[in-house]
Amino acid sequence: MDRKRIRKQAEERIGLGYTRQHVFDELMLEHAGEKPKKVAEVVRYIPSLAAREHYGTYQQGLLAAIIAFAVLQLARPVLDGEFNGAGAFTLIRLLPFATIFLGIAVYRWRGEVLPWLAFINGMTVFTLMNDLSELAKGSVDPWEFSWHGLSVLIAALAWYLSARMYPNTREEQDPLGQMPPAHRVPAGAGDEHDVGTVTPPPKRSSTFFRFRPKRLPLAISIRRVTM
Repeated sequence: MDRKRIRKQAEERIGLGYTRQHVFDELMLEHAGEKPKKVAEVVRYIPSLAAREHYGTYQQGLLAAIIAFAVLQLARPVLDGEFNGAGAFTLIRLLPFATIFLGIAVYRWRGEVLPWLAFINGMTVFTLMNDLSELAKGSVDPWEFSWHGLSVLIAALAWYLSARMYPNTREEQDPLGQMPPAHRVPAGAGDEHDVGTVTPPPKRSSTFFRFRPKRLPLAISIRRVTM
């Protein structure tokens, strides 16, 4: 499957205000040989312009947490003097490449990385609970406590954005068993306010059709006043 081409086509049409379901149906007509489930997964992780505006603050918060996590990963070796006299290989080894790549993906609104961010960082919650118990004793490492706290924050924001913006696709079976299953790509929260979606005109009020008496001609009105 030419995933890059399908994603580009989907991004263009979703950017025009079409719903994910509409875009999926069109793409399946154009790429009839592709598996519907794979095409649905591509369309699922493309947010609308309205969703980007609606959840932009949360995305920026997630980016800030990722950047802070990367800075802390580099700050401790620098302050401990591990960079003194270190070669190029050591410098490259200490760079948090995984964090950097995930941050770039989040910046580009690649929603498929959010479940991984939530799962990997969510495992840190148990370590953070242990840190809190050590904090009560006054023996916690501040660097590790900061890392673990940021990691849990990243997991929470990634899970929230993934659940709200990119709901799971589903298959609907034909009750008669004569048609192949239909794939549904539901809209994410905030998509209903998409600026590109055409809304129907408002209904006319019933008062528009009420009887309105005609005004008398000007000449007749003057004649009645002068009489």
